[in-house]
Amino acid sequence: MASTYIAQPNQSMYDVIIMATGSEEAGMQFCFDNAVSLTDTPTVGAEYIVSDAALLLGDAIVLNYLKSNNIVLGTLGVDPLPIGLSSDNDDSELVGEDGVSPFVNE
Repeated sequence: MASTYIAQPNQSMYDVIIMATGSEEAGMQFCFDNAVSLTDTPTVGAEYIVSDAALLLGDAIVLNYLKSNNIVLGTLGVDPLPIGLSSDNDDSELVGEDGVSPFVNE
């Protein structure tokens, strides 16, 4: 029996697929069923159909693990740099407000 999945904040389409089916292997079927692309960014609150075909391609063990441990994948919007640092190579921005570098030089 088909079910649905509602996209959560900071989720990529891969996150949605894994949360809904337990496996990336179900991705193409999931995208076909919902007329979306793997590279689309889901809208928070969007409801997606999880077909029986997608679930058969998925991984029930992973799906059960995610649900039973209340794990919600959300890999979008993650800033890998500490607040106040930029991704360019200008070392002048690596100095804190007090003029001291947060990095230890040995």
